Amino acid sequence: MLETLTSALMVVNQILNAGNAVTAFSLLLYSLTFNPKERTARILALLLGCLALVYATDVMAGTATLESEQQIWLRLQWAGISFGAAGYMHISDALLAATGRPSRGPRVSAMWRRWRRLPGSAPRSLPPGGRPAPRCSCSPSPSIPPRRFRPTRSARRRSVRASSSDP
Repeated sequence: MLETLTSALMVVNQILNAGNAVTAFSLLLYSLTFNPKERTARILALLLGCLALVYATDVMAGTATLESEQQIWLRLQWAGISFGAAGYMHISDALLAATGRPSRGPRVSAMWRRWRRLPGSAPRSLPPGGRPAPRCSCSPSPSIPPRRFRPTRSARRRSVRASSSDP
């Protein structure tokens, strides 16, 4: 009973993964033909390509008969997963730029560092203890001033109108 349920769920999983791969690939082709000159459309195509790669390789790894063949498909799947994460950072940057608030400074440099890092690469050098140093501290840096809230232009107009209408 349990074996039949497990095998049925595996078949359903393969069917859903294949459907996700086909859907991602068709949306990829649509986004490439609809507006290829737009930056966000190109980055969305990259993200959909990574998604199609992840699901297609998952289907191929599930149908592989040899373990070495399965390992190749799973390594290719991890390449799609790692570049998908960088694609998410890239599309968030493109959407911020499309709305008129482009990201500057640390976010842009973090995005390019993410693209340069190869999937599965180890740190270049470790400290003598063998463990990497912690990357962040809990206290804010005294050299970086806190950001102040700036109201948008329409909010400033509303506040001017509201103050001028008061008697």
